[in-house]
Amino acid sequence: HMGLPIVSTIHHPLTVDRRASFIRDESFREAIGTMQFYPIGMQARVARKIDRIFTSSEESARTIVRDFGVRPNRIRNVLNGLDTDLFCPDPSVSKSTAELLCVGRASDPNKGIRSLIQAFAKLPENTTLTLVDNDHPGNEVFKWARQHGVGDRLRVTGRVETGELVHLYRRATAVVVPSRYEGFGLPAVEAMACGTPVVACRAGALPEVMALSQGGLMAERDDPLSLAQALNTLLEQDELRKRLAQVGREQVEAHFSWPRVAAATAAGYAEVLEERRGVPDR
Repeated sequence: HMGLPIVSTIHHPLTVDRRASFIRDESFREAIGTMQFYPIGMQARVARKIDRIFTSSEESARTIVRDFGVRPNRIRNVLNGLDTDLFCPDPSVSKSTAELLCVGRASDPNKGIRSLIQAFAKLPENTTLTLVDNDHPGNEVFKWARQHGVGDRLRVTGRVETGELVHLYRRATAVVVPSRYEGFGLPAVEAMACGTPVVACRAGALPEVMALSQGGLMAERDDPLSLAQALNTLLEQDELRKRLAQVGREQVEAHFSWPRVAAATAAGYAEVLEERRGVPDR
């Protein structure tokens, strides 16, 4: 290259996606397809050569170090940002009293949707679940819901525009993020920005995101009973929901608004330029 410093963003390494794909594969041919689809070697070689990697969580930083052999001092966690003017509370939108919302693809094992359906079956019968996912009849979530007797209480939206997503976040009683892994967990932060409390699993970056935002409760990964208990707590305690919603909104503005993330990113660029001053072209 021209000797200029190179900076790139890796939200999480492709090794995470490849491991999830292997879980989903049902034949040797599909496994071969997975190995070809995720260019792990190329991403790792590039990651080791560039001057700085920005990422969105300490969990992702650790995974990049472990899976790609990148030196820790070349990685900066700048978090992930969102538009807190767009994702914001609206007092004119009536809160549901028993509607759970999840944003995640059932086809991705990392999203934990099967565990969510198992947990949902343990909740009171007046509780509903809205899932933002592909609404094709072949989506396995419909089969899981029928198996657990909750098919009539599940709504799958299909693709939604951003404005409709914001409305769903505002209307929900609680948002659930049942993931088995997240490099960040944007739906959790979007929900809290909209003034809705969250139940998230202790997986990937979700514990650190929830610790920063303080707008929800944690459940154990791959544990439908733990998930159901946390959701029941929120469904039953109106004052707790209100308190978490207020704190979550405040902390999301403090940590995840674009101006804060942009400032951290600019500081990272400046740091790289300062390091390269006086260093001959490579």
